[in-house]
Order: sequence, then structure tokens, then C-alpha cells
Amino acid sequence: MVLPPELRWTGRDGVAGGVALRKSQCAVGGGCSWWRGLTVGWCWASLWWFIAGVVMCLSIAIRRPDHVLARGTHVGFQWVVTHNGDGYRCGYVQVPAGHPWHGIEEYSALDGVDVHGGVTFLEADVPCDAAGADDAWWVGFDCAHGGDAQDPALPRTGSVLHDPVMLALDLLLKRVVRSQKYVEGQCIALCEQAQAAIWND
Repeated sequence: MVLPPELRWTGRDGVAGGVALRKSQCAVGGGCSWWRGLTVGWCWASLWWFIAGVVMCLSIAIRRPDHVLARGTHVGFQWVVTHNGDGYRCGYVQVPAGHPWHGIEEYSALDGVDVHGGVTFLEADVPCDAAGADDAWWVGFDCAHGGDAQDPALPRTGSVLHDPVMLALDLLLKRVVRSQKYVEGQCIALCEQAQAAIWND
């Protein structure tokens, strides 16, 4: 099996199985040495998850896969953009066990995180092929706040009769549609803040 470049690369930051590493070296045939705060076991477990193809998922993406608009990885963190069925987009970033944000259940504990509307979602992830919680954690936000407008281009699961009223209110109140590009950008910024939280812990 040929591993991707990010798993063969050795340097200040590496990526193993979607986990951001701090000032570590994680190279095939070599060891993993941590600057501080993380463990060798976590690195090799992450490498094993990658090789074995074990993928953990956002529960919303499992329950409503048709609501997923985009997904990706940035600085070693997974991100997902969905729509909520009412014309608004939401974004999520996965953080691994051992991360300072992992396991936090109170939104107020992440007040310092700079993301659209603040953090409004905290939940453990689940296996893609079976029910049950895993060790990683999802931190998310939504774009359905007071200044946000519905995007008429998004699929709706609610009553179509409500659309003209909401669109009129959006225009009257000068609400803004949070575009796909905007929400993906917020996810990327959240990934970078998740990485910075490890460095600053």
C-alpha cells in the first residue's frame, strides 16, 4: 500500500488519519515524538485507522446524507457543510480525542472561538456503518441567525408557502445569504483555530 505524501512527510507539522500533529515527526518506518500534550499511542492509532479504512462520521451526515453539500480536510481536521432543510447552511469540524475542545458540551466554553454566529453544535461522532459513539468530537455552527437570509437555491423540506414571507422579511431586514463559499471558508477558519488551540494548550 502506498501511503499519501502527508503520512510520509516528516517535519514541524504532520497529518495522520485526519489528526493534526504538533511539532511532531510521523514518518513510515520511524517513530512519533510529541512536543507536548499528545501521546505516541494516539499517533499510531490514527495511522492504523487510516490504513484500515475506518472512517468516523458526523451523525447528521449519516441521518440525512442528502443534506451534505461539501466535505474536506484542512490542516489535518475534517470539515463538513450541510443544509438544514430550511434554506440555511451549517458547518462542522471534527476534533480528535485529546484535543482541548474534545468532550466540551457547553457552548459558552467555546465563546472565544471566532466562527459565524458562534459555536452552536457539539456532539460525538459515530461509525459510518454502525450506531454508537466514538472518541472524536464535532464542533459546529449554523447560518440561521438574525442577520442570515434563506438561500432560495437550497432544497427545502418545509412548506413552500413560507418562502415568500421569509424572502420578504429577508429583503426588509437586509439579511444576507451565507453562500457555500462563505461557509466553507468559515469551516477552514475553524480548522485553523482548532489547530491553534492545540499549540496554545
